[in-house]
Amino acid sequence: MDREMSIKLQNEITMPLLGITTHSTQQDEPWGEIVKCAIDIGYRHIDCASVNQNERIIGEAIAEKIAQGEIEREEIFVTSKLWNNKHEKEAVVPALKRTLANLGLQYLDLYLIHWPFSFPDVPGELYPRDANRKVLTTEIDFKNTWKGMEECIDKGLAKSIGLSNFNLHQLREVCRTAKIKPSVLQMDRGVAALPRTLKKERLKENFNIFDFSLSEKDILVLDCLNKDERYMELKEYSNHKYYPFENVPHEQEPTPAEVNQ
Repeated sequence: MDREMSIKLQNEITMPLLGITTHSTQQDEPWGEIVKCAIDIGYRHIDCASVNQNERIIGEAIAEKIAQGEIEREEIFVTSKLWNNKHEKEAVVPALKRTLANLGLQYLDLYLIHWPFSFPDVPGELYPRDANRKVLTTEIDFKNTWKGMEECIDKGLAKSIGLSNFNLHQLREVCRTAKIKPSVLQMDRGVAALPRTLKKERLKENFNIFDFSLSEKDILVLDCLNKDERYMELKEYSNHKYYPFENVPHEQEPTPAEVNQ
């Protein structure tokens, strides 16, 4: 993947603009084969998450490609995310260490807080509920969680840290107190493209996105298709004080100076 398909983050780390996301919906999905195929095609950005419970098989696929000499570790950008049950500041570093052990890596290129709201840490339950099937949450301040993320940088376990599914108000809140500013805010739409597919032919098609251009008319037509809908909303948690997509304070987007200062 050439430099034109990458972007330099505010901490000078280069992130490929095109990658694959490994969001899993079933236990038996062949993510190992998909990741190996993606690397063969030329993808160099693998987007993971601990909640997907497939990081071990993804790590094995990456290790196989490295062992075969097809890539070096420094040539691939690996992202993962802190799940909602590990928001206590003291739980962040151990959670990342488990992710690294599963992936078989010494460090992540990017580590994100998956959501701004938190869950109790109930063994074996990623989405804990009470006896009446009501969702269980906690109210850990995400700014405190961010302090744990900063420790991941200090310990050399991640090169970059960032946020996922935070709104702009929450991003500003983190930036106001952060020692290390977020390098990325990952949303449904963004600068980097991370398509999901389990079909190898689709991997090839998705990779060939730089061999055409859009006219102004094309862009206008695409803009008209926007419905302001999100793929993943977790609406069951919309009453949480830190839920990012309801009752959002109206604020202008943060300036580059605010994010990078």
